[in-house]
Amino acid sequence: MTYRLAVCDDQESIVLTLKKYIQEISYEEGFEIQIDIYDNPIELLKKFQDDPFIYNLIFLDVDMPEMNGLDVGARIKDVNEYAITVFVTAHDKYALKAFEVGAFNYIVKPINKEKLRDTLGKSLRLITKLSIDEQSMYITIYDKGKYIKILYKDILYFEKHGNKIIITCEDCEYESYLTFKKLKELLGNQFFVQCHRGAIVHKEKIIRLENNMVIMDKNHKIPVSKNYLNDIKETFFEYLREGE
Repeated sequence: MTYRLAVCDDQESIVLTLKKYIQEISYEEGFEIQIDIYDNPIELLKKFQDDPFIYNLIFLDVDMPEMNGLDVGARIKDVNEYAITVFVTAHDKYALKAFEVGAFNYIVKPINKEKLRDTLGKSLRLITKLSIDEQSMYITIYDKGKYIKILYKDILYFEKHGNKIIITCEDCEYESYLTFKKLKELLGNQFFVQCHRGAIVHKEKIIRLENNMVIMDKNHKIPVSKNYLNDIKETFFEYLREGE
């Protein structure tokens, strides 16, 4: 996978050193990366507001004139709790505060390449693990001008309406312009099962089968076509057996 990194520091010399070391370490360790540079934390936060999942790993200077790096890190965590932040600081005194706002680690200036190698390797391996886990737990959609990450466990079903997909959750609905084919590819079949040409339901949210209808949590009723009836029955009875 390609890891997307951001470096935010108002000191050009630090930015150039970090970028150079990260590129060298990534080449030596076989990591595929893309780095974006920011000298203004406000611009970085705007990017996160547009797309909370744009970066896997963010290196943040603590002392910046526009905004304290620790506050920036906290704001990033507010919009994406899975973002991995590493603080770059000239003082050990910020270490405790860095961890209080959810930092993965902190690096003291001047930057030591081998310490950076250790931090970079550990963080990218964690990102890989989280990415694998998240693929079976979340779907990310673009709705009403922003990216939204929806927990699988909150989803009741997906249903195609014209060129839109309506995602019905426990307490709300979302819209997406994903194609139905792409949706099926993203979801796989571990948690979801198709019940007609334009609907996919969460296996564990099925309450009962009734007159070729799937009755879901919250009493939602989804018709089942003949082509998918056997799959639905098999899924439902397998779930009942697992619950015994």
